[in-house]
Amino acid sequence: MASLLTVSAGLLPNGTAAALQPPTVDSGSLPSSGVGGGSIQDQECVEPGTDGSDLSGVPAALKALDIPDAWRYSTGKGQKVAVIDTGVSPSERLDVIAGGDYVGGGDGTQDCDGYGTAVAGVIAAKRSDSDGFSGVAPDSSIIAIRQSSPSFRADSDSAGWQEGYGSLHTLASAIVRAVELGATVISVSVDACLPANEDFGSGDAAVGAAVKHANDNNVVVVAAAGTVTHDCAQNPGMNGVDPSRPWDNVISKISPAWYSDHLLAVASVNEDGAVSAFSPAGPWVSVAAPGTGVVALDSSKGTERLVNGETVQGKFQPLQGTRFAAGFVAGVAALIRSRFPEMSAPDVIERIERTAHAPGTGRDRYQGYGVVDPVAALTAHKVPSGPARDMFASEKIAKPRPGPAIDLPTLITGLVLGLGAVAAVVITYVWVPSARRLRRSDDDSDL
Repeated sequence: MASLLTVSAGLLPNGTAAALQPPTVDSGSLPSSGVGGGSIQDQECVEPGTDGSDLSGVPAALKALDIPDAWRYSTGKGQKVAVIDTGVSPSERLDVIAGGDYVGGGDGTQDCDGYGTAVAGVIAAKRSDSDGFSGVAPDSSIIAIRQSSPSFRADSDSAGWQEGYGSLHTLASAIVRAVELGATVISVSVDACLPANEDFGSGDAAVGAAVKHANDNNVVVVAAAGTVTHDCAQNPGMNGVDPSRPWDNVISKISPAWYSDHLLAVASVNEDGAVSAFSPAGPWVSVAAPGTGVVALDSSKGTERLVNGETVQGKFQPLQGTRFAAGFVAGVAALIRSRFPEMSAPDVIERIERTAHAPGTGRDRYQGYGVVDPVAALTAHKVPSGPARDMFASEKIAKPRPGPAIDLPTLITGLVLGLGAVAAVVITYVWVPSARRLRRSDDDSDL
């Protein structure tokens, strides 16, 4: 799935790699949240559909991430997740809040492309008795912000379609807008890619300031890692790169993902667990999640059906991309924020990274700290300490897996019966002059 932001891009000569410096943030570049894009001259909406598969069962991604098990601990209640994408169509299975439109004159609840609605469904679709599909955090709500759209043409684009109508400037404003509307998590689906030696311009400075603004205001930002295309070359892995200098040997840079000091940049893995070919590597990649075989909600008006693709120019294309992987992780962040409301945004990010399934030897450029583990992130009593954000060494990441969820009444009953039996034996043989008090604490109190 191609990058959607309008940024001119070319490749370094012969795919030349460069030593890249992590981006710095200029808080003075923070934009306003002013909503209002160019007027729409024309549109060519996609047709969501299926490839004929039976979509009524539990999607493979939900099974792979043990999401039904995670619901024993949290369903995301009380969380507002902003989806910055192509808009979100209203649905009986989504609690949608209009957030604004940077493409046309709408309010964010119009989706001509299907992507935003699909991502929103991955995050927060409500459960139904008619099928096994659900969002990761079904009791959370969605703030719909339309920031870009391949289906729209700007007034100034008289020569033809301007794919990805939207810019880094409007993306930055959309992030600020989401913070103002009370989002606790922001899912950013769009990205811009350039050769490592080229300059994004002032729009990227605005994005960096907006991402840090969100983080400083206790909002978890989750961003898609991007897409490998003809104008966004794949970065090499860490072979031959000094682990202490992970930003060396980079061909392409991607925004907002490269602001990983203040967000989670999410790569895609296939249903077999392998990193997706379209998922770009980079020293900024934080974690990975499923990005293929996606089942989602139809964005067409008046329907509640499920889809796994869309027809573009007469050709069926399956739903896949790092935007959906980011959606899964945004849902996990909502689960954590609901279960641990006192936890800060940086701590939520750290918990997700530290409980992910490490890719063999630790963090790498392809999947960061590894595939997210929602149950471990919700139940770990303690996560390792140390410089997690910049570590490309061989440290193993703790992945505690819980036993059955604690049923407190049953536990207390068992304790009473057990203690009664012990007391009977003791009283029979030994005089106990005074009763001993037994104190216990809830197993979740020190999470």
